[in-house]
Amino acid sequence: TPYFMRKVYLLILVVILSLVFLSTSLTVYATIYRIIDAEGNTIRVTTEPQMKKAEEEAGCILSPIQPAVVPLISQDISKVKGVVFEDHNSNGIQDIEEMGLPDILVSNGLTVTVTDETGSYLLPREGHFVFITAPSNYISTTPWYKNLLEDNLHFGLRFALDKDSKQFTFVQITDIHTDTIEEHRVFIEKAVDEINRIGPDFIVVTGDLVWKADETKISQAEEWFDIYSNLISNLDMPVFNTVGNHDVASVNYKKDISTEPGYNKGIYRDYFGPTTRLSN
Repeated sequence: TPYFMRKVYLLILVVILSLVFLSTSLTVYATIYRIIDAEGNTIRVTTEPQMKKAEEEAGCILSPIQPAVVPLISQDISKVKGVVFEDHNSNGIQDIEEMGLPDILVSNGLTVTVTDETGSYLLPREGHFVFITAPSNYISTTPWYKNLLEDNLHFGLRFALDKDSKQFTFVQITDIHTDTIEEHRVFIEKAVDEINRIGPDFIVVTGDLVWKADETKISQAEEWFDIYSNLISNLDMPVFNTVGNHDVASVNYKKDISTEPGYNKGIYRDYFGPTTRLSN
């Protein structure tokens, strides 16, 4: 009957309008910022519109990128993809003659995959970062990790004949507990000078980079992380950090501030990237 058909048409219209509403309203708008140094290099990418104290003192600038729009409906099934390539000229860009590298480990911290024969990889959009593991006799020409919010998730590697993966030396440090006490800073500076004199291939810092960040407010934890980051920046070799129980910001603080940026492993990630690593 005409009455029945009108009800059917009305129901269809309601369904269509509902779908339009969902597709337009259930989105996440995130402004992405690049921290750029005086030479024009991107130091890191963040969604927080502020720089660290050391970055401000170094003359870095905060440069916003176009806001990214991520539909919530497709967020759980969306993917991130990129290429790991052989960067012969170490310029961090895949030039025409530079081929992709197969069988390179790539992870988002939750899922692990390997690149295919073209150097391409595909991962679920989950976690905070995408990162790679450089195989023996290769060195990275791009950062070894990238924020999932970046538009370029490609990684460059360069073959290095002089990289000997069978014989190497390293220094392991733990429980530095960086704080604002001057004599502690001087002690760490002396340790940095001594390590540079020894000249190991790399350094592993096995947790507790700062002093009881888990029991203090986030701003205090950030200050300690900033001091630590500045101190280790004077080392002449790669530094591999790991998270200690005192490095998870404010989880044991007297107030619940779990909604504040930087909470838990947030500050650590801002400074040092992924909290997990892969090895070949």
